[in-house]
Amino acid sequence: MTAQLSPRPRGASLPARALAGLAAPRYDELCRRFPGPAAFIATDGRVRDLNDAAQPLLAVLDDRPGGLRGVVASVGAFARFEHFAGDGMGRPAMEVAVVPMQEGVLLLGRLLAPPRRP
Repeated sequence: MTAQLSPRPRGASLPARALAGLAAPRYDELCRRFPGPAAFIATDGRVRDLNDAAQPLLAVLDDRPGGLRGVVASVGAFARFEHFAGDGMGRPAMEVAVVPMQEGVLLLGRLLAPPRRP
């Protein structure tokens, strides 16, 4: 007797709850648990998820030409790190991982120095 392999569709062994998570990815849990600034920007430039530490990061990016929509449009297909110098306006120096995703851009940062107060 020989065993026959029957092809199973991808994900057929996963529970329905896990499949629902794959169908609609959410970044709120990642943003909430990340120890530094974290935000997810959708392809239309709207902030979908963020944590409390993300405001300085989003303010710096929104000041760029094109704002947050320009950030998403300029990312490309590869993750990269960006460095932002602190300014005298209370914005801290930080390093940010810019990670392109199918649904938008994930931003994960770390503060390099505490913000200087004006």
